[in-house]
Formats: sequence, structure tokens, C-alpha cells
Amino acid sequence: MKVLDSHHHIWKLNNRDWYGWLKPEMTKLYKDYDIKDYRESIEVTDIEGSILVQAADTHNETLFMIKESIGSNGLVKGVVGWFDMVTEIEIVQQLVQSPTSNLVAIRPMLQDLPDDNWILNENLQPMIQLMIREQLVFDALVFPRHLPYLITFYQRHNPHLKMVIDHCAKPDINGLSLDNQWCQSMKWFATNTNVNVKLSGLLTQIQNIENKTDKEIKDVLYPYFEFLLSNFTSRRLIWGSDWPVINISNHSLSYWLQCSQSILKQLNCTQDDLNDIYYNNAKQYYNLK
Repeated sequence: MKVLDSHHHIWKLNNRDWYGWLKPEMTKLYKDYDIKDYRESIEVTDIEGSILVQAADTHNETLFMIKESIGSNGLVKGVVGWFDMVTEIEIVQQLVQSPTSNLVAIRPMLQDLPDDNWILNENLQPMIQLMIREQLVFDALVFPRHLPYLITFYQRHNPHLKMVIDHCAKPDINGLSLDNQWCQSMKWFATNTNVNVKLSGLLTQIQNIENKTDKEIKDVLYPYFEFLLSNFTSRRLIWGSDWPVINISNHSLSYWLQCSQSILKQLNCTQDDLNDIYYNNAKQYYNLK
């Protein structure tokens, strides 16, 4: 089965000033990760292409990623970049007009902003309108507490703005039951929009994962997969590895690929369903060539 990884990163410590969150004590992450390392991590998988995603709040990293993607011999199909949503409209316009740019989305790092309702700032409107005109996807990096604001934001632009909720909005998956606020907000998106959801970033949300068996890990994830599949269907879920951040879960990219496929098959996904989740949806929604 062909796989298109919709979500991974690269970075160089020479540029560590870009990454305020990257600290020396993060021993599994505090080193260079490049396209060569990513290739090695996917050697045992069926991944044929990927989308490279920003990890720093500077457009310089986005330009770096575009350059690296051009030199990836076709592996990286698109780039999800970061730009100042108020002041850098011209830079985005130039990139979307460039024949060598593969910018497919913009991701403001909403989860790291001090103001949870920042997304409702009226000054963002010119950039949002540009994204709509150019069919750039809005990648939403959020926690459950941001979802009510994201709903209001989406209502302003529905159905024109394409949006993907990264990492399933990072629900608290360690409780005895599903996160109620998360459920209600995600049901709204499932019912009222064509927003897609990235099936990614969940392994790193599991507490004490290093002490859990494969079955225990799948038991934690199963109800969330079940909820997402029943509400969004296989046509609106997009698989991503979140490499190399996934390394802090003490599990590999290939494990997450196998684990997620196993759960989805347990939920009676057909081969066509899996083809959509792991390949077709990302290719179509991000307009990948």
C-alpha cells in the first residue's frame, strides 16, 4: 500500500535560534535531523512521499525547507510553512507564484501563543483571503481549548478556507473516557465543515508509554480512532508520522504506521479506506503534484 506521510520535520542545530522550544535536555530531539535521516527512518515502510512541516516561527525556516525539498529528489511533495500572518503577505504571494516553490499550507503555531483567541484577530483577514484565493491549506496546531475559537474562525470563512486540524487537536487521551470538550468541538467540525484531521501526534500524548505493551497502547488509542473514523469517515482523515518528534514516545515511525493500520483494520476499514487515509486524502487536499 502506498503511503504519503503528511507530517514530518527537519532541523539543524546551527539554526537553533529559530527553535525556541528545542532544549538540550530534549536528548532525543536535540540534534540535527535532515532529509537523509528521514529517508533512513522510512526505509522499512511503504512511504513514497511526504509533506515537510514548519517547527519554527520564522519564514526563514520555511525558505530553508523549500530549498531542502527541492533537493530531495521528489521525496518531499509539499511544504507547510510559517509566516507572520499580518505583515508577510507579499512573501507568501511571491512564493505561490514561484515555479520552484512547493508551499501548500501555512501553519501559525496557535498552541504556543499566549492569547487563545488570537485566530479571531481581524488583521489576519488579508492573509486568509490570499490563502483562499491560492488554495493554501490552513494547518491548525491547537489544543482542545482552542477549538471553540477555531469554530468561530471557521464560521467566518466556511466553506472557502481549506483547514486541517493537526494531531487531532491533541486530546487528553489518558483519562478514563473521551475528553468531552474535545468530542463536542470535533463533532461540530465533522458535521458542519469539510475540515480534515491529521491522524498524527497521538503516541507522544500517551503517558508512561515506555511501560506499556503494544496491546495497552492500542487500547488507549482505539476509542479515539473509533470516534474520529465514525465522525469524519475515512475520506477526511490524513495520516502523518510527526517524525522526529515521535521519537520521544520511544517508538519509531514504522511502529506508528503499523500501529495505526492495525487499529483501523480492527475498525473494519477496507483497503479503499486505508488508501484514502494513508495516501489519497493528503494528495488531493494539499493539491500535491
